[in-house]
Amino acid sequence: MLFKLCSRILPLLPPATSHQLMISNLDWMTTMGWHKDCCHMPQEDPTVVMGIRFPNAVGLAAGMDVNADCVSAFGALGFGHIEVGPVCPTAQGIRTANDCVRIKPRQALVDATPSSSCGVEQTLRNLRSADCFHLRGGILGINIEKNSVTAVENCVNDYLFTFKQTYAKADYFCINLTSTEARTTHLLHSEAILTGLLSALRDERSRLISEHDQPYKPIAVKISPDLSDDQLLRLADTVLSLNMDGIVGTSASNDCSVIEGLSNDAGLLSGRPLSERTTHCVARLTEHLGSQLPVIASGGVMTPNDVVEKLQAGASLVQLYSGLVYQGPSLVAECVEAAAGWRREHAQI
Repeated sequence: MLFKLCSRILPLLPPATSHQLMISNLDWMTTMGWHKDCCHMPQEDPTVVMGIRFPNAVGLAAGMDVNADCVSAFGALGFGHIEVGPVCPTAQGIRTANDCVRIKPRQALVDATPSSSCGVEQTLRNLRSADCFHLRGGILGINIEKNSVTAVENCVNDYLFTFKQTYAKADYFCINLTSTEARTTHLLHSEAILTGLLSALRDERSRLISEHDQPYKPIAVKISPDLSDDQLLRLADTVLSLNMDGIVGTSASNDCSVIEGLSNDAGLLSGRPLSERTTHCVARLTEHLGSQLPVIASGGVMTPNDVVEKLQAGASLVQLYSGLVYQGPSLVAECVEAAAGWRREHAQI
């Protein structure tokens, strides 16, 4: 009853306040089993993506459990994978009640600030929260990006530092190229920087495997929905040529003008307004890449029907963020079951 009551109260609070209250209390509430009042653990529907066995096709997108505070608690809601972060080398950003706003008629969120992060050292301490999730077979992704004060042309060391420090903890990595200050330079104007970054990560992975007997960890690249189709496909070719393992499409958008009364400098837009563009990006990527690279759909996934739509477009996995904010924890099992039903039907065709 308390969990259900909280699900009704939290949407009435400012998003940043609601988020902090949820992160602070989710662990003990799921330990007490109170989440079972409004959601249930779905049956497994395993799928292999990037060489990893995922318990089901639905995960939590980066940005929700930024600091890896309650991985196993989110896992108790039914997610097959949890992507924490974005993790930066050093701590940055302090969230306030006014950082993020809900545009309820459009089921959208607008975040006016760059990513916050507690930094690598604290994230590693917090990752003890993933132990129970791992024991249940859950998959942990670590999303990494540079510190906002680091110039784009000097970003490789930031990414490499976080990658090396967290390598032993991750099941896979997501390289976040979508922070506000990085998008234009990385993806549109400097292919050399992108190539250098991904090459450095690939080489570092090889070194960790050969010199430190670490296992192979897949690397996916997260892209922006603001790319043109030509830019999208050129980026896909670059990611493929550098032996990356997947693409996450897409992140939040810089284009807030789709919401009446908002300008592009309002912040980063996520939620329902991104759904059509995300589906388009997934379809174009899978059509272009075929079976050479899996695509993970993220952005604008608000209902079980949206999950099925992304799978129909070619996604191998689907991630929730804004949908969880607007629909609550019961959405997770509903999405897992919708994905499982579609996958069973698709397998029979």
